[in-house]
Amino acid sequence: MALLSRDIHSDSSSPACLLVGAEWLKSCRETHPECAPQHKQSHLPSRVINVGDDSTNPFLHISDPREVGSWVALSYCWGGPSEFILTNGRLGEFQRGLPLDKFPRTIRDAILVTRALGEKYLWVDALCILQPPFQGDTNPSQDDKQRSDEDWAVEAPKMAEIYRNAVVTITATASPSVKSGILGKQEPSSSCRLSWRIPLGSPTGHTSSGVEAQQGSPVVYVSNEREPWKDVLAIKESHWHSRGWTMQEGLLASQTLAFTSRQIVWECSSSWIVESQCSRPAIGNANLFADLNMIAMERSTLVHDELGRKRDNRLKREAYNLWYQIVTLYSQRNLGNHEDKFPAIAGLAKRVKLALNDDYCVGLWRKDLLLRLLWYDVSNSSEPLDAYLGPSWTWAGISSKSIQWKGDSIEKYEELAKIENVYIKNHSLDDIYGRVEHAKLEITAPYYRLENLNTMASQVSGAEPESFQAFINQIFDKLDSEGSREYHMGHKPYDGQHFAILQIIAYHSREIHEPAMELLLLESDSGGDNLYRRIGQVSLRKAESGRIDPEARPDYFNIGPVEDAAWREVQQSIWESKTVFVI
Repeated sequence: MALLSRDIHSDSSSPACLLVGAEWLKSCRETHPECAPQHKQSHLPSRVINVGDDSTNPFLHISDPREVGSWVALSYCWGGPSEFILTNGRLGEFQRGLPLDKFPRTIRDAILVTRALGEKYLWVDALCILQPPFQGDTNPSQDDKQRSDEDWAVEAPKMAEIYRNAVVTITATASPSVKSGILGKQEPSSSCRLSWRIPLGSPTGHTSSGVEAQQGSPVVYVSNEREPWKDVLAIKESHWHSRGWTMQEGLLASQTLAFTSRQIVWECSSSWIVESQCSRPAIGNANLFADLNMIAMERSTLVHDELGRKRDNRLKREAYNLWYQIVTLYSQRNLGNHEDKFPAIAGLAKRVKLALNDDYCVGLWRKDLLLRLLWYDVSNSSEPLDAYLGPSWTWAGISSKSIQWKGDSIEKYEELAKIENVYIKNHSLDDIYGRVEHAKLEITAPYYRLENLNTMASQVSGAEPESFQAFINQIFDKLDSEGSREYHMGHKPYDGQHFAILQIIAYHSREIHEPAMELLLLESDSGGDNLYRRIGQVSLRKAESGRIDPEARPDYFNIGPVEDAAWREVQQSIWESKTVFVI
């Protein structure tokens, strides 16, 4: 339980409340040496909003390529299609300026906050990158769509640096849409008013009679959270914390000023503090990139002797793990446009690359690719998609709400497969982190072909009840009956289709201390020979002597007779090594 130490302003739009934010920014600039690099003026983004003042309307400023300055960035939820966007046809109108009351509430409030912070420029994606015509536009310019696509290809890759170099990023954590606004009433979820008595009299309050009188009734806020800042951030109620784009924006920002439903919050590399003066060490964006920068710097200075190589491997593993932690959290967030799957995490990928010095492969990394093919989806939902997200072998190829990684618990392993090559065609040749048109993985591995699958092992002609065929059938029975998103979304049947299993790695299971291997499940694609699509992934384990659970099925913690028999069959057979292409 935590007692928060100072009363808060009842309305975040009050000048006194906004002054608190301005004081935090000033203090960060003047007293935080760790934050000094982020406060240096940088080249302005291509376009910014000049926020004007009481006598000047906000207007779109087109920056000179050599122009430097400081700006505020806005991170917010669009909340669906908006008519108030920068299109090719409205460029002149925005440059001339518009009255403040014409702006949607969230952007209008961001302009007011920017003014209160003493800053001149504000960057907002919808107003600083050309957008396609909004739905319902009756007279769109003929080349609006083409111009917006071209502008997006140029400006989207810059977003990582725009948020990183902004003097502060305003995060509208309590606002579900561009029309909802940022500023307004705020109150912690748990509060009470306590009578506070001090002695009357002289400056010390004492009197000869010792009579006490009530001197006001301050509000005391109490949080039952072990980590009270979680209550302050109101994460469970926040649309901002559930959106895909905002995760990257929040993590990339060097300094953030968050407007929650409870109170305002400041975070930078040196501090995390809220309006009620409850503070804790900075976490999140500051420490994430401090860790990555440290890893990059330390790796660059290592001497490559045996000890140096061991340290380098440890540092790389830490950087990889940070990335996959980010991806796990990112997969749980929502995107209004599925095609933004890669762009909405591209800025983070760029930062991780600096620490890894590795090649980015549509959400995975080249030197770590074999182990990280072993992702799996635990969301168990099978909603169809109307757009290509990515190849089947990467986590981003499906619309999952929960991606997990078997590689997290596997430290030592033997590679049974080899990645021969990765072929990727991005939507923009200049943006390897952005949208993907198609990608193909060339892999050589021990290969097992199945002409057909039957989800009931007893119905397979000639199949033993306890055999590798029966094991695979149980796997697909589970995928089918539990509504696996990967299987249902990826499965594309055609006449003459067959299926294949690849052995990926072998290791000793940490849970049962017995041998195990990881298998990739594929189906053939009608597009050509040796062309496959991933439809699942599974472990195959050996049971400890006398420790077989008759009721256990594949992927249970315990091992059943079918899995144990499948293990023995695979060990006694020789799978031919084959090179296939997975799309």
